[in-house]
Amino acid sequence: MAILARALMHSFPTEYAYFSVIEFEYSGQTYTNHNRMLSNYAGTDGIKTGYVRAAGFHLAASVHRQGHHLVGVIMSSRSAKARDLKMIYLLESAFSRLRPVEAGIAPNRADQMGAGITLQWGVQVGAYRKSASARQSGDAAAHMMMGLSAPTTVSVIEVENQGRTLHRARVVGMSQDDAWRACAQLHAVSMACLPVKPGGGFVTFN
Repeated sequence: MAILARALMHSFPTEYAYFSVIEFEYSGQTYTNHNRMLSNYAGTDGIKTGYVRAAGFHLAASVHRQGHHLVGVIMSSRSAKARDLKMIYLLESAFSRLRPVEAGIAPNRADQMGAGITLQWGVQVGAYRKSASARQSGDAAAHMMMGLSAPTTVSVIEVENQGRTLHRARVVGMSQDDAWRACAQLHAVSMACLPVKPGGGFVTFN
């Protein structure tokens, strides 16, 4: 599948551009691309999602970052969300080897803001009845996150849900890339994680 994806790019570069279109209108109706990676993972320009009842959810993705171009393929996932998170973990693992961060010289928060990078993303790692449990979960998740480009903060948000009070455990103060990187790291050790956009909304999946 990866070989076919690369052949598609090289043999049909004009047609390939259609894979990066997030939505289009036809006959008065708007059609949305099912590939949520285009909106959720920086540098993605395609390629194709898929689903077969007998085999699950699939994805071939193409991502450009800092002069590198990677193509990844995920097959037989149980859901679109699981498929996308597996792909992000696969790509983050590969990109980290291509452009490793040298110890002790990661850019600080002021450098990030000066470069125009938004540090208003975060991740949610659970929702709990007790505030103390949410704080403990957030602290544990923050401790597991490695190689992020700026310091983070653990936040506990109280919400009402169907007559119940819940406390959302979040780690905030990240760039978009760091939010995805953090979730990939947490999912690798079977911890729950959802990226949270600026303003507090969750990232959507198929």
